[in-house]
Parts: sequence; C-alpha cells; structure tokens
Amino acid sequence: MNRFIPVVAGLFLAGTDLAPAGDKSVQDAVKFDVRAIGQTQGAGTPNAIGAGAFIPLNTTSNAVTYIDMEAKGNLDDRSGDSSIINTDVAGTTLSTSTRIGYRWLNDVGDWMYGLYGGYDTRELKAGPVDTTVIVTNPRTVNFQQVAVGVEAVSNEWSIHAYALIPTGTKEKRLNSYYQAGILETTGADIGYRLNNKAKATLGYYHQNGDVGGANGSGVSASLAYNLTDSLTAGVKVSYDDAFETRVLATINYTFGNLIEGEEPEKQTTANFVVEALGASPQQRGVRVHDRSVRSSCWVYTSDNYSLFPIGDKKIKTCKTVSGNLTKKTNAYANCTSRAGAFYYEESLEKVVGGGWRTVYSYYCETNT
Repeated sequence: MNRFIPVVAGLFLAGTDLAPAGDKSVQDAVKFDVRAIGQTQGAGTPNAIGAGAFIPLNTTSNAVTYIDMEAKGNLDDRSGDSSIINTDVAGTTLSTSTRIGYRWLNDVGDWMYGLYGGYDTRELKAGPVDTTVIVTNPRTVNFQQVAVGVEAVSNEWSIHAYALIPTGTKEKRLNSYYQAGILETTGADIGYRLNNKAKATLGYYHQNGDVGGANGSGVSASLAYNLTDSLTAGVKVSYDDAFETRVLATINYTFGNLIEGEEPEKQTTANFVVEALGASPQQRGVRVHDRSVRSSCWVYTSDNYSLFPIGDKKIKTCKTVSGNLTKKTNAYANCTSRAGAFYYEESLEKVVGGGWRTVYSYYCETNT
C-alpha cells in the first residue's frame, strides 16, 4: 500500500473521574474506549496520526481481559531531518498495532498487575536523503514485530518492562545506496505521578539491528500532562549512540466524556490503579535505522566512460579514492546504469601562470 489516508475516529473511554476500588467496581470503571492519536518523529519512529480502541473482552470484580488496537498514518519526516538517520521517510503509509492482555488488582487493591502480547506492522516509504549521495530507485518496504510486556501500577508508581522482537526479513533495501533495518528493542520504564495531572517517566533500553549498525543502549525521560479529562499531551527525550538525542511529542484525545456524559455534581477521588486497568499499553512503535550497504568502490578514468575497481573492492567508502572527468553527466549516466550510487567532490586547483580552476572527482559505489 503506497498511500493510506488515516481516519481519526471518535473514541469513547469509560469513566472520567474514578473512585477508589472500594467505591467503584472494575466493571463500572473499565469500559470500551476509542481515542485519537498524534505524535512527532522520534528515534526510528515517524510523524503519525491515527486512532485506537481499548476493548474489554471479559471483566470481573478485580480483573479484565482486553484487546487494544491502533492504526496510524505515517507522515513525511521533517525536511532534512531523517527519523531513521540518512533517508527521509515519505508519507503517507500505514502502521498497525495490536495488544491482547490480562490485568488484575492485588488483594488490597493498591496495585494493578498486567501482562500482554501483541503484533505490530509498519510500511515505510523512502524519500530523499540527508547526505550528499545521489540515490535512485526509492522503494516502499514493510516490517513486522511481536511484542511482550509486563506492568505494575500503584497510585504513585508504575513499572513497565517490554520487548519488541522483529519477525520476517529484518533488513530491506530502501534505495540504490541505503538499506533499512528493524530494531529489536528491550527496555524498562519507571514512572512517578507528580500530581493528579502530571506523570514523569525514566526509561532504559537496549537495541540491536541493521547489521549491527544500531547496536547499543539508550536512556529516555518523558513527561505526560492531562490538559483536560479527555486530552493528554506528552514530550519524550531519548539518547543513544545510533540516533543521538531525539525529542518526540505526543497528544491523545479520548471521546469517553462525550459518549458517557459529564457528571460535574459527583466529586470523586481519582484512583490511578483502577484507571490503569483500562489504559492503552505503551511502547508500540516499529523502530527502524538505515545505513549504507555499498561494499565496492569504483573510480572513473579520464575517457569519461570506463569504470575500474579500486584495490580488492572491499574498501568501505569511495571517499578514499578519486578520479577526474570533464563531464559529470557521462559519469552519472554510467553509474546509474550499473545500479550504483553516484556522487562527486569538487576542489580548486592552482593553474600554472596564475589563477584557479575547479576540479571534479566522481565516484560510483556498487554492490559488486
């Protein structure tokens, strides 16, 4: 699917202000919830808008079995700022996420525990690149992952451990020069509720993938704030060696109050343990990193058309060699006919007798 037009549906969530577990049962508190979702690009994830739904399958006096689904339209990256390192992600494409889980309250009712499993998909369309390399043949590729996680929530603290495990082909060609690799990510988040409206979270994660190009650990810090009973905004800052510092903003709007109706006359104390029973699971992005796949370097000779390999063809970059041509168009046409990545450098050379002239060096990197 090359194009996807996201339909941001109206959503409805049970319960606005939740009373303590002793005052309101799980059946009363946990309801069907539909929500609108928006996010900016982050470390390996795109700008996106979409919708989600939380669906209780079976509810008892202290537990719920549920399914939670999301569908998002992935939008263009900010120009010149790739979310996957080198290649800008182009829109519009589709991502989906499904979680099936079980949550329950402890005997006292002051902690909620949960576990879940799920499956995520992401369609990724290659756009322009942020480097000086000239690329051809941009492609649209698809990635998938399974997800598992455990969680625990009290009125003050939350703990969430998760694993995002790629399935199928993990590395795919994006264009004539770069390939994309889905990342396997495992991590844990610890959150603390600052007050009835704000929650801060610190996280640690380890990622592997893209033929080792993104291996390493990272840390994150996030803040979520309830602007109204229905509207929540958040910001997240992360750092790892592959993506370095990235900032992601989120917004989530539920339509539960519109569907269920407001009850202004009823003053109740928020119980975040019970609210957590019907919350959407976190950490659902299919994270992608891209890198060069070229392994052979060729240099043009002065006849404008011939290509000769340099050394044993195993050097990592064409920037270690050079060749001069008078016509860039001839070199470019020859390189693209070989499905190569073409780029050039220019420099000034002093002319005998005085003055300067521009000298060009042309490179063609191929897989063979």
